[in-house]
Amino acid sequence: MKSLVTIMCRLIGECIVNIMKPEFPRIYGIVGMDDLAMLRVRYSHLPEEKLPVDWVAFGFDDRPFYEIHLGIPFQVSRDLASFQVGFHITNEYLKSTGIFTGPLKAFKHEGLSIEHMIHPATSEHMFVFPALSLSYEMAGEKAQTAIDHGVALYRFAYTMIRPV
Repeated sequence: MKSLVTIMCRLIGECIVNIMKPEFPRIYGIVGMDDLAMLRVRYSHLPEEKLPVDWVAFGFDDRPFYEIHLGIPFQVSRDLASFQVGFHITNEYLKSTGIFTGPLKAFKHEGLSIEHMIHPATSEHMFVFPALSLSYEMAGEKAQTAIDHGVALYRFAYTMIRPV
């Protein structure tokens, strides 16, 4: 399952960047396993095998990536995986910038609502679509869903944080 998640992160990342580049020329994506050096610094308290590497995320212009991004983290066990598409912003960055996240709570895409959660370990605000399970048989369909949700949510979130 881990190898499928790695492939999904790279595929989703490349597709979203390619779709969005004409509209948002400064969009960029980072795959967790490609940013190990930064993850080792940010999570120096964790052993190497516990580093959160199963994700792809997209930055907003010159905003600090690890403070604010569109993220698609995967939860992986030996035989199962799931993921959630969401807008993530740290509590500190939210307070320091005054970004108003209220509209996210009302955002809907393809009939799905956004849920607001606060990550217990990082205090990161996460505005996420419902989790989707991943299987080998449904990988293509799930990748397309992640891409569709990611594109829609990135566009919407950008209207809240766009440079003035």
